[in-house]
Amino acid sequence: PRAADSAIDCRCCACARPGRAEPAAAMLLSGLFRSAVSHSVRQIRYVKRTAQCAGGSDAASFIHRDTPDNNDETPFDFTPENYKRLEVIIDSYPEGHQSAAVIPVLDLAQRQNGWLPLSAMNKVNKARSDVCGGISTK
Repeated sequence: PRAADSAIDCRCCACARPGRAEPAAAMLLSGLFRSAVSHSVRQIRYVKRTAQCAGGSDAASFIHRDTPDNNDETPFDFTPENYKRLEVIIDSYPEGHQSAAVIPVLDLAQRQNGWLPLSAMNKVNKARSDVCGGISTK
């Protein structure tokens, strides 16, 4: 038999079997897979290190630090128009589920202020507690 014919009938590797991927393509795919797995592992390790820096494995990953522009005393209040919108947003939720309005109300505060300071978050919590009993801190 000729050398070319024996390469087609090769049974020892995938290189010459009909319908199989070329070895270079297989190596490329396995390299991409290894790269993706490695990237995911690095991200998981980063999150774990971040949590440990915040005070242990059970601690929150992010800590608020007061600044002159972002603290409890930063002035924030809804405009009269936004108080009306706040009532409409909260009233659109069924009785007993009004605490789910927190994200739309925070969005309203952010749209009014341009960003979301800590005092705005506290105001949202107070506005919600006036209407539906506040946030459970469990």
